[in-house]
Formats: sequence, C-alpha cells, structure tokens
Amino acid sequence: MRHLKELFQQGRVIACVRHVSWIIDSIERLVRKNAFQPSSIFNYVPGGTVYSRVEGLANGEGMAGCAYNGLKEAFYGDEASKLMLLRYETPTSDPVRAIASIYDFIGEPACKHDFDDISYHADEFDLHAGIACRAQRNRCTRAHQRVAAGCVSSFRKRCLLARSRAESAPGAGGLKRARTCN
Repeated sequence: MRHLKELFQQGRVIACVRHVSWIIDSIERLVRKNAFQPSSIFNYVPGGTVYSRVEGLANGEGMAGCAYNGLKEAFYGDEASKLMLLRYETPTSDPVRAIASIYDFIGEPACKHDFDDISYHADEFDLHAGIACRAQRNRCTRAHQRVAAGCVSSFRKRCLLARSRAESAPGAGGLKRARTCN
C-alpha cells in the first residue's frame, strides 16, 4: 500500500477476500485435476501430499500465506482508508449492494446497471484477456494477437487516464479504517 500511495496518491485498492481454507481448497482441486502436470506453484516438484502442499501454501512465504500477511498489513496500516475488502461471493449474491459500495468507496456517482440481463461469453472473454493465445500458442492467429495487443493497449490507456485523474484530484486527509462489504 505504501508503494501504491507513492505512485497513485488518490488510488484505491478493492480486495476480494475469501476464507483462507477455501482458497487453499481451490488450489488443491486444481493440483489434483492436473495430477500428471507438476505445478509452478510448487516449483514443479512432483508428488507431495495434500498436507505438504497446504503447509507450503499457507506459510508466510507461500502463495496464500504471503498474500494474507500483506492484506493484514494493508488493513492495519496507515493507508487503510484506501482499502476496501469485498467478500468474494458478494458480487454474485448481492450485486446491487456490492456495486453501490464500490462506487461509494471510489467516490464516483453510481451508474445504473441491469443485473437481470447479464451475459457471459467465455470464449470472447478469454480472447480479450489473451488466454486463448497462451493456451494455444502454436495455433494462435495474427488476428487474435492484434485483438489481444489492442486490449492491452486500451488497458494501459485507461490506467494512464486514471493515474492522471488521481494525481490531479485534491488529497484527502486523516486516517480512516478500511471499508468492508460483506
């Protein structure tokens, strides 16, 4: 959070949080699903047991433990007012309240959203995220690469615009505790 505050004085962090045991369970399910493919999470070391993997993930240097410690530091630190904790399930279980809380937190006027007419096209999302190109690197066409590059370029432009807005906004004083949305 210190580094983010230094780079983006008016920046905010919204952290989607889950119970640590659920996170570790999700990772373990992925590992078991790909039993014959050693994972980079565990330095490509094959084997081990569920217990050794949990110990590796949950310790202070593990993927889950390190993130958890960083979140605690942000929550109890001097920049806690710039942090919002959003329960992982809330955007799907109560999207109206979740989105309203986010708009309030970032200090933007709420936009009207139609939560009854939401569609999701996995192939389209994967293409824009560049996932299709990584998954099928040998069969990736030039068109896909151009689309993915355009999305990255567009994302960078939005980040630069947000950064310039944040830098020109007046500073907010005083320490406030991190917001949470259940």
